[in-house]
Amino acid sequence: MSLIYPPPRARKMIDFEQKLSATELDVVRLIESGMKTKEIASKYECSSRTVEKHRSNIIKKLNLTKGTNLEYWLIKRQLKRQ
Repeated sequence: MSLIYPPPRARKMIDFEQKLSATELDVVRLIESGMKTKEIASKYECSSRTVEKHRSNIIKKLNLTKGTNLEYWLIKRQLKRQ
C-alpha cells in the first residue's frame, strides 16, 4: 500500500495558498474574519479601491466568477475546518 502525501484535501489548501500573494492571503483571512472593505483598507492604510483590486485578483486566481462566490467559498472553507 502506498501513501499519498499530502492528502488530497491538504494539497488543495497548499495549491490555494501558493496561488495567492502574502497580501492576498491576509485579505482573505480578514474577509473571513468578517472585516469590511473599508476596515481592511484602514488596517493596511490604503484605499478601498486597492482592497477591491486584491479581492478581484483573489477571485481570478481561485477561478471564481463573482464577489459573492468569494464569500461562498470562504463559508465552505470554514465549514470544512469544523
